[in-house]
Amino acid sequence: MDEGVTINAAAAAGPGLLERGDELERIGGLLDAAAEGEGSVVLVEGAPGIGKTALLRATREAARDRGLLTPSAIGSELERGFAFGLVRQVLEPIVAAADPAERAALLSGAAALAGPVIGTGAAAAAPTVDASFSVLHGLGWLCTNLAVQTPLLVTIDDVHWGDRPSLRFLEFLSRRLEGVPLMLVLAARPGEAGDAQDLLDAMAHGPAARVLRPAALGEAAVAELTASALGERPDPAFVSACATATGGNPFLLRALLRHLAENDTAPTATAGAEVGEVAPVTVARAAHRHVRRLGPAAEALARAVAVLGDRSSLRNAAALAGLEIDIARRAADALAAAGVLALPPPRFVHPIVREAIHDDIPTAERAAAHASAARLLVADRARVEEIALHLLHTDPAGDPWVVRGLRETAAAALAEGAPEIAVGHLRRALEEPPPPEDLDAVRLDLGLAEARAGDAAAIDRLAAVTATATDPGVATSAAIARSRVLVLIGRSQAATEGLVAIRDQAERIGPELGRLVDSEIVDAARLHLEQLPVLRRHLERLDATTPADDPRRAVVEANLAFDRVAAGAPADGVLTALAPHVTGGGLLQAAGADAPGHYLGLNACVLLERPDLARPALEASLADARARGSLFAFAYGTRYRSVIECRFGRVDQAAEDAGTALRLLTERGWQAGAPGTLAFLLEALVEQGELAAATEALRPWSGETFAGSPFEALFLGARGRLRAAAGETAAGLSDLLRCGEVMEAWGWSGATVVPWRSRAALARAALGDREAALALADEELRLARASGLERVTGIALRAAGVVRGGSEGVELLRTAVDVLAPTPARLEHARALVDLGAAILATGDAAGARVPLREGMDGAHRVGARRLASRARTILLEAGARPRRAVVRGVDALTPSQRRVAELAASGLSNRDIAETLFVTHKTVEVHLSQSYQKLGIRSRSQLGDALSAAG
Repeated sequence: MDEGVTINAAAAAGPGLLERGDELERIGGLLDAAAEGEGSVVLVEGAPGIGKTALLRATREAARDRGLLTPSAIGSELERGFAFGLVRQVLEPIVAAADPAERAALLSGAAALAGPVIGTGAAAAAPTVDASFSVLHGLGWLCTNLAVQTPLLVTIDDVHWGDRPSLRFLEFLSRRLEGVPLMLVLAARPGEAGDAQDLLDAMAHGPAARVLRPAALGEAAVAELTASALGERPDPAFVSACATATGGNPFLLRALLRHLAENDTAPTATAGAEVGEVAPVTVARAAHRHVRRLGPAAEALARAVAVLGDRSSLRNAAALAGLEIDIARRAADALAAAGVLALPPPRFVHPIVREAIHDDIPTAERAAAHASAARLLVADRARVEEIALHLLHTDPAGDPWVVRGLRETAAAALAEGAPEIAVGHLRRALEEPPPPEDLDAVRLDLGLAEARAGDAAAIDRLAAVTATATDPGVATSAAIARSRVLVLIGRSQAATEGLVAIRDQAERIGPELGRLVDSEIVDAARLHLEQLPVLRRHLERLDATTPADDPRRAVVEANLAFDRVAAGAPADGVLTALAPHVTGGGLLQAAGADAPGHYLGLNACVLLERPDLARPALEASLADARARGSLFAFAYGTRYRSVIECRFGRVDQAAEDAGTALRLLTERGWQAGAPGTLAFLLEALVEQGELAAATEALRPWSGETFAGSPFEALFLGARGRLRAAAGETAAGLSDLLRCGEVMEAWGWSGATVVPWRSRAALARAALGDREAALALADEELRLARASGLERVTGIALRAAGVVRGGSEGVELLRTAVDVLAPTPARLEHARALVDLGAAILATGDAAGARVPLREGMDGAHRVGARRLASRARTILLEAGARPRRAVVRGVDALTPSQRRVAELAASGLSNRDIAETLFVTHKTVEVHLSQSYQKLGIRSRSQLGDALSAAG
C-alpha cells in the first residue's frame, strides 16, 4: 500500500501515508535520540486498518536512513501459545546470522541466560524460584549488547496478539532503556491483549513511553485516495459517503475503493447513495468475497493459510488444502493479484482479511484442520512449539500423541521461563485426556507449572495429586512442591502439615527421599511457632540419619548451629561444627542460594560474630544469584548483607540493602522474607537518625502480621527501639518485653538474636525503675559472658554501666570499650565510647570525658551512624569542647550506591559487568561513577583505587 515511504513532509502529504505528519515528526525525534543513546517506547494504538502498520513501515525506513538496525516481528492470534514467539522473531535471525566471534560477544555475561529462548544451545542454569526473571534478565542484556554494537529500532505489529512471556519481556525492557540506544515501536488494538493487557498498559504509562493514536482520515485525504483509485476527481457528496461508510479507516477505505473500481463505479454524487449501502462489515469481508469468486482451489488455499499462519510454506498450505503444488501455486498468484495474499511465503495482507477467512471455517472443520496441520508439521520436522500451537486448537479425542506433544512444549516453556504458556498446554493435555498411566504425571506437571506461574490453583491441584496419585513418588513430589508455594506466600503451617502427612510414605520409597521430606519440614516448620515441636522432632531425625559424607549434612549443621547459638550455647563449639561447611562452600552447594538453610548458616555466622566467614559466603551466593539471574536469591542475599553491614560495617549501606530487599520481596509477593527484612531496615534507619523514614516504613505493617513468625521477635525488637528513640519509651519497653517472651518461646534464651534485655534495661531506667533495669542488665551480661561472644558481651556491659551510673558504671563502660575495641563491631565500640564519655562527664570530669566522646563521634561518623554522632557532638559541647562539624567529602560523601559502584569499578569490572552484578542499567552505573569522580576529586577510573583506600 505504501512501500518506500520515508519520514518527511513529502511523505506525509503523499498518497501512501496521509495525515500522519505529527506522528512522523514525533517518531523522527525519538529516532534521533535513540541514535544518540537514549531509548524510548512508542505505542501506536488504533482500530484495525487505521494505519498502524504503515506507520511502523515508515519508521523502519527512517531508522535505516539513520543507520539503526531494524529487526521486526508481527503478532498472530494463532501464536499466542508460543513462548517468547515475538522475541524469537526479533532476535533469532540476528544471532543466527552472527559469526562465532560476534555471537560470543552478544551472548557474553548475563546475556547467556537468554540461550534457552533464542536457541543458541547454551545450557540452562540451575532452576530458580523466579526462572522467568532469569530469562528476562538475559534477554535484556542481549538487547543491550546488540544496541551497543549498533543502535536498534525494534518494531512489533499487532503486539496485542503477542504471547504473554514476550509482552512481559517488552515491559521489562521498557523500564531499562535509559542510556540504551534502543527504541521500541509497538502497534496494538486497544483493549485486545486479553490477559496481557496489564503489561501493555504498564508500558504505556512508563517513563520512557509515548502513545500515538492515529486519527481517522479527513475528507481531503479520502478525496485524494478516491481520485487515485477511481481515476477521476470525486464529487464531494461521494467523498462524504465514502468517509461515512468506512469511518475514515484507511484499510477499509482502500477495500471499498477496490470494490467500487471493480464495479466501474464513477465517483459522482448519485453513486454516493450506493456507497452508503456498503456497511463497514461488508467492506471488511470484501476480501472473502474475492476469494470465493476465484474458485474452490483459491478458497481452499486461503483457508489453509488461515489455519497454518503467516509463516507457513506454500508446500504445507497446498498439502493441507489437498491441492497439487502447481494448482496451489496458481491459486496463490490469483489470491495475490486480488490483494488477499502477499508472496512469498503466502501470508495475508492484513489481519482483518485472515480473520474473515478463518472465522468463516466451521468450528469442527477448523479443529480438524489444525490437527492435520500439526501432523504435517511433524512430517516437516518443525519445531515442537509450532506443532503444539495447532494441537491447542484441536478437539479433545483421547490421542496420546497430542498429550505427548503438549507435555514436550510445556517442558520447553518452563525451561524458557514461560510457565503461563506451560500451564495452557498442560490444561489442554488434561482435556484430551491422557492415558490412565500418564494422568498423575500430567496433573503433577500442571501443578508445578501453575506454581511457577504464581497461579493460586496450584495449591489445590497439588493437594489433589498428593491425595489421589497412585504413584507414591508422584504424590511426594506434589506435596513438596505445594509446601514450597505455601511457604513463599506465608502459609507455612499448611505447608508443614501437608509434608508431615506424606513423610512416612516418602521414607518407604527410600531413606534419601525421607530425609528430603524431613529437610523440607524443617524449613517450613521454622516459620511458625506452633510448629516448633515438629521442627525439633524432624531436625533431630535429620541429625541422626544424615551421614557425615552426605552433602546435605551442611544444611543440618546450619540448622543446629543457629538453634544453639540462639539458645546461648558457647560459641566455640558451635563454630567448630559449622565453619568447615561455610568456608568450603559446602553449605551453598548443598542448600543453594534460593534455600532457607543457606541463609540460616550465614545468620549463624553473624550471630557468632564472624563476618569474616559470612561475607565471603554471602558474596559467593550473590555471585551464584547473578549467574543464574535469580532475583529471589539476590533479594535474600542483599537482605542478609544488610545485617552484616549494620552490625559490622556501614549503617547507610545496611539501610540501602534492606530497603532494596524489602522492595523486591514485597513486589513479588514473597511474604516469607519480608518481616525480617523490615526489622533490619528499621534498625538501620534508627542508627541513621531517620526516625520519620523508619516510622513511614513501618506504617503498612502491624505486629499482628508477624504473630507466630520467628521474625516477630526481630520486628518487636526493632519497633521497640524505634519507639524508645522517638520518645515513646513506655510503648518501646512493652515491645521489648514482648520480644523477650517470643524469643523465650522459640528457645532463643541467649543474648545473640536481639539484645532485648539490654534495650529494655535502658528503657526501664529511663522510666525510673532502676531495680528492674539492673535485673535485666545483669541477666543479659551473665548470658553474654556464657556465650563467649565479645560483641554481645560489650553490649551487655554498656547497658549495665549506663543503668548503674557513677564510678561503678564508668568502670563497666571502660570494660565494654576494651572488650569491643578488637572486634569488628565498630558501631557498638563507638556507642560504648560515647556512653563512657557521658558517664565520665556525669561524675564532673569534663576533660576526661572529651577523649572517648571524640573517638566515639569519629567512629560513629565512619560507620554512618549519624544519630550517635549527633549525640556525641551534643555531649561534647556540654563538656566544653568545640567539636568541628563533620564535613562530608571524599569517600564519606559517596552514597552507598555510589560507593558500591566505585568499589566494583576499582576492582577492574567494566560498566557492563557492574550493571549485571547489581541488576541495574548501564546508564545508572555511568551516572554513579560520574558523580563519584566529582565527590572524590578525581578524573579517571585508574584513580579510584587510591581515592577509596585513602579513606581507610
